[in-house]
Amino acid sequence: MACTSASTSVLPKLSAHGLLGNAGGLGSRSSPHVVSLPALTRRLDQPCVSSTSSTRLGKRRGRVIAMATGETSTDPVKPLTDALKPVQEAWEKTDDKLAVGGLGFAAVIVLWASTGLIAAIDKLPLIPSAFEFVGILFSGWFIYRNLLFKPDREELWTKIQNAISEITGQ
Repeated sequence: MACTSASTSVLPKLSAHGLLGNAGGLGSRSSPHVVSLPALTRRLDQPCVSSTSSTRLGKRRGRVIAMATGETSTDPVKPLTDALKPVQEAWEKTDDKLAVGGLGFAAVIVLWASTGLIAAIDKLPLIPSAFEFVGILFSGWFIYRNLLFKPDREELWTKIQNAISEITGQ
């Protein structure tokens, strides 16, 4: 239940003749229609009349205070710093930082250009449907060739592990 308040609204009363104009012929009657808005906040000196909502509110306040005082042991930044440690270590080991920065910049430019190219191709009438059909066919072939049978899955897994070891240099 919402708390009721005996305070008067600070906002002015709106009449059909004034700010609302002639809303649907309301101003044509002899007595003006008055619309008042309820108070937006309750007065601080009047307590809430509902006992159940005040106990629920008290429980919520206790939980918020416990979280705000730092009684919880989880640090929200810790997963981010743990994820960035390998990147920082790799950056410190890099000899030519300018080349790595240039490659990163080039990668962003290529990504931006490919996005524009894909958007332009997507506007053509027949080509997106053809690409979708080719994608469905290729996905089916890949599943049949690499994922359907156990020896094929093991072969794919060894290929993936070999590629990872070549990239990382292990």
